[in-house]
Amino acid sequence: MNSGPPPFLSAVMCLLPAWLHITAAPETSKIPDACALLSNPAIEKVQGAPLKAKKGSVGKSNAVITSQCFFALANSSDSISLVLTIPNPANSRIGPRELWEKWFHESAGPEKEPPREKETEKGAQPVPVSGLGDEAYWVQSFVGTLYVLRGNAFFRISIGGKQNDAARLQKARILAMDVLPRMP
Repeated sequence: MNSGPPPFLSAVMCLLPAWLHITAAPETSKIPDACALLSNPAIEKVQGAPLKAKKGSVGKSNAVITSQCFFALANSSDSISLVLTIPNPANSRIGPRELWEKWFHESAGPEKEPPREKETEKGAQPVPVSGLGDEAYWVQSFVGTLYVLRGNAFFRISIGGKQNDAARLQKARILAMDVLPRMP
């Protein structure tokens, strides 16, 4: 009489931990929370109103992982969006820095501009912004978007409101300075 599991089941039980390790996606707990990167006092200082709510989400692609936070204010047009883009450990060939290079440094092509901004910023040329991270660009639009690269990660701050573009850029710079010390 055989007291152990059938040989097939024994083999599956031995190989299961290795298979799970190989196919496991990055743990959500290891993905930085974009909502923790921007402080409430900085938001209140820049927008002149207290934060009403934060809503975070995480997205994954083969190349990158994004952690996004929407900072809602009482006047929804004054709200702020922050998206942090970090490498996906499952793909070491392409990451945030390579996407950055493609978006901001390659000659014109179908993927020249960041994909989420294409529809709202057609024709808007990125303007270099000094003093932030390794490199930064401002893209003028109806909300104003500041992209900041540091190491192999970057973030994007979109800021609403009824102020002119120069005022939006100044506010986005202040918020970026608040994010940089907390960036992974």
